[in-house]
Formats: sequence, C-alpha cells, structure tokens
Amino acid sequence: MKHRILIVEDDEIFRRPLQRTLEVAGYEVLVVPSGEDAIDLLKNDDVDLVLTDKRLPGIDGVEIVRRIKADHSTLAVVVMTAYGTIGSAVEAMRLGAEDYLVKPFDAAEVLMVLRRAIEFHELKAANRATIRRNQERFTLRNIVAQSAVMQEVFDLVSSVAGLDTTVLIHGETGVGMMLTAVNRNHDQSTQDLLRRNAYVGAFDFRHRFLQGHYQVSGSFDLSRVAGTDSAIALTQRDAVHFYQRPGAGVSYDPTRTSLSGNAEELFFSKLGGGITRFETSYQRRSQGFEANDLGFLLQADQQSWNTWFGLQALHPSSIYQQAFWNFNWWQYWTAAGTPVERAANTNGHVMLKNRWWLHGGVTAGQLGTTFCDRNCSRGGPAVRVDPYVAPWLEVDGDGRPALVPYIWFNYWRGDGGRSERFNGNVQVTYRIASQVNTSLTLKATHNVNDVQPIPSDSPGVYLFAHLNQKEVSLTGRVDYTLSTVLTLQLYAQPFVSKGAFSSTRKLLDANAQAFDDRYQRYNATPGGFNFKAFNSTAVLRWEYRPGSTLFVVWTQGRGDFAPAMGPQSLKGDFEDLFRLHPNNTFLVKASYWINW
Repeated sequence: MKHRILIVEDDEIFRRPLQRTLEVAGYEVLVVPSGEDAIDLLKNDDVDLVLTDKRLPGIDGVEIVRRIKADHSTLAVVVMTAYGTIGSAVEAMRLGAEDYLVKPFDAAEVLMVLRRAIEFHELKAANRATIRRNQERFTLRNIVAQSAVMQEVFDLVSSVAGLDTTVLIHGETGVGMMLTAVNRNHDQSTQDLLRRNAYVGAFDFRHRFLQGHYQVSGSFDLSRVAGTDSAIALTQRDAVHFYQRPGAGVSYDPTRTSLSGNAEELFFSKLGGGITRFETSYQRRSQGFEANDLGFLLQADQQSWNTWFGLQALHPSSIYQQAFWNFNWWQYWTAAGTPVERAANTNGHVMLKNRWWLHGGVTAGQLGTTFCDRNCSRGGPAVRVDPYVAPWLEVDGDGRPALVPYIWFNYWRGDGGRSERFNGNVQVTYRIASQVNTSLTLKATHNVNDVQPIPSDSPGVYLFAHLNQKEVSLTGRVDYTLSTVLTLQLYAQPFVSKGAFSSTRKLLDANAQAFDDRYQRYNATPGGFNFKAFNSTAVLRWEYRPGSTLFVVWTQGRGDFAPAMGPQSLKGDFEDLFRLHPNNTFLVKASYWINW
C-alpha cells in the first residue's frame, strides 16, 4: 500500500520537482498552497504525513503543526525551513513535529527524513496496539508491594502512563571511560617524524543534586607516546610542549624515546532554577600530556581556574524580549606555577522589542604580574607583559525581513599604550527571493604591535620589532536554488594584508618590571610584507536522480607576495589584483546512488 503525503507549499517552482521526486519514490502525493487548505483537506481525507513549509500565506508552518497535533495527534509532520527560520522549525518540533528540513535539500535527504518519520509513527501505532492488548494482563495491581516508597513509584508511573510522549528515566550520577590507541608500522622515511605508538586513557564523572539544578563533574586522563629519539625530540620542541623553554620546570632531553603525561578537570556548576547560572572549574595538563594522534590539543603545560556567573531575563519587558548578563574571571599558570594570565570580563546580550540584538562586553587582562610563555619568545624564556583592555560591540538585525544588517567591532590596547588593534566587520544579507540569498561582508583590521616577534639567526637572541599592519577583505556570496535538484553557489573574496617592521629590539631582561628595561635596541632592518589574493568559486550542483549528484566547479585564484609593504594605498593593491595572472581550475564530480 502506498503511503500518502500532503505537501503544503505556496512556491510552485519549488513544489513541482518535490512532488515529482516523491512520486518517483513511490508515494501518493497531495498538494495544497496554504495552511488553511491543508486543515480543510485533513477534515475529509487521510494522509500518513504532512510536509509543510514554514513560511506560508495566512497561518504558517508552526501554527499548522499546533492545529494538526491538536486534532490528529497520530499524524506525522515534517517542517521545511530556510536558514533564517531554523528557530521556528525547532519550535515546531517542540509542538510535536517529527523533524525539519533546511532548504535547499537533496532528494536523498528528504526521502530519508520522510521514511524515518513514517516508520517511527508506524512503530508508535504498533506499540500502542501492543500496550492495549497487555493492559489487562500487566497492570500495577498485579505487583505485590506495600511500602510507601513503592506506592510513590506507582503514583508517578500512573501519572505519565497515559501520555503520548517519551518519558526519560535517568539518574543523577554518570561515569564514563575511554581508551584510544595508535600503533604505526614505520619505515626509514617516517620513523624520525611520527611517533611509533600513542595511548590515551580517560575517566570522567558527573553528579547532579538539589533537583538537578547543581552539578559536580570532572575527568582524569593519562597519555603516553613512544618512538625514536628524533620523533620524541620533535614532540618535546613543538609549540604544544616547548620543553626547551627556560623555566618550564622540565628539561629537554634529545635521547628520550617516550613521553608521559596527565590531565585533570573539576567543575562545579549551577544548571537550572531561578535566573542565575554559574560555573567554577580547575583544569590542569602536565608538560608531557599529548593527545594529538587521535584528538586535538593546542597546548599542554597549563593549569587554570575559571569562574563564570550569569543572569538571565527570559520574560519580555517594555524594553526587551530577553536579556542576559555574564561575568567571567580566569587565571592561567604553567604546570610549574608561572602566572601567564589573570583577566576579568563582563558582557551583556539584549533582544529588543523589534527583535534586533545588541551584544557588548569588555575584558581587562594580564592583571598583576603575568608572563607570556608561548607566542612572545616562541620557545625562549617567559616574558613579562603589561595589562590590556579590550571592549567589543555587536548589533544584529531582525532575521525575518529580506534585508538583515550585522556589525561587529573589537578594540585591543596593551603594552602601556604602545600596541593596539582594531577589528571591524560589517555584513549585509539580502534575500532577493525565496530561492535567492546573497551576502556581502567587509572586514578590516589595523594592528600595531610594538613587540612583534621576528626570526633571529643567532641562537639565544630573541628579536622583536614594531609592526604596523593593515588588512582588508570583501566577501560576497550568492546562493540560488533553481529547484529542489539544481543549485548554484557563487563566492568571491579579494584580500590584502600589508605591514612594515621598524625599531628592532632584542630581549634583554624578560623579568623586568618596566617595559623599556626588557628590551634593547638591535641593529637590523626587518623590512615588511605585502600579500594580496583574489579567490572566486562557482559551484553548480545537479541531483539528476534521487541520491545521485553531478558537481561542476570553477575556481579562480590570483595572488602575489612582496617582502616590503610598498608605497601605494590599499585601493591600489586591490586594483593590482585584477592585473595579476589568474590560475583557473575546473572540476567535474559525479556520484551515483545504488539502492537495492
């Protein structure tokens, strides 16, 4: 017997190929252009599933879900939505929809979602029939128990037994364990570059209490890597570990053939109840901890204490729809105890009555005596650093109209006012039609770093220079959904980054309190750089049969690099991009879905 599907979609260009796709797959398909027509049809006709668009004339997809579930609780519903309305699709699922699809989607995806939704409802119907047959055979009355605790359990079970919803039974405590292992069979070309074996074992736990509003959680990890002395020497010297760094608390040993480490975490959190939330945590990774063979670890040799407190106002007022305020405090040390960061941050987020968002915050960091142990001397000694301040602001337009603006900026000032950085980002998205979405993003950065690390040819000499850098990019995108099986995506980005170095210095006293006492003038001419690129891509995607796809791709790249900033303006650099020789790449890719 064919399953019957009702499509609720007002866009005929989108509806027709979708209808054909479902009919080819063996479904009997009914179509209506509005929610009102769908409600009227369901009064006199039976279907197995309703596939509805979220944006419709009259009542929208969310309201359709609400009405269908009120009158036809056993009927499956799937909502189709665009990127800008995913929040509404999630709301539809909260009201009872089985799933949602984000436009544009391919035939394989829609067929999988519909098949899963129908099978799920058939399974629920079979379960309900089984429950009815067993109700007389298996009831609470047949369980012999007189204690007050068991009677309380019976009352709780009875209160949810008649609900047509999923009931999650869970405990307040959980534990977990994991073990990963990598073993490589090396040859002479790889044995000194890659570790021979790597093992990581981890244990974690969590416990919730006071009605699940509070939680204690943590983890303990062990790692061990082994290989040739050359491979382990590379591990010790890489930026994750920096064993060669003076004052690291460990010594670099080029003869080692293994490295072991551990990591610990402990969290205390408030997850629910009232308008407050908070979390405080302690985390530590030893110098030898290594998990990059089957995971990702940016830095070992670190311990931290982080605390976060937040307030949330979820009920609308005369000014806002909802609002959030957060305060953060964090401190970082190396595993040996060197302080590397001490910072405080506050930020707020407000949705106004017109559904625009305002975000803003400020961070004050490197408070007190702190050191830069990673990116400053790059494997050399930890260098004392001065406090910084970094405010930021973001404004997001209402995502419902066709035109949506967005603006964000960040400002950073440190090194006693000698260094500063400004980042700006302006974006406009415009929905030309339901099938055509465009966006244009302008990014600009001005970076002045008075202590930018530069390469040194002398061992033990760490050099720095004053960097004045400007960077601009413009990114354009067009997404055109010609039909449910044919899409076109266009992307283009010109990019220019240029800077000049001056005032070269070498590190004199890494622990000096005064900025001028840390560095000494050094006779060198560091030069500069000018990098420019223009990249563009066009992708035509055609699903010529359900699950089978043809891609036609064209990319063009233009680029140039010069070891000097150059005298011309950014405008001149952008104009140069279109005089450069382009590198064109054409790609055709086809896939065929075999289904039996």
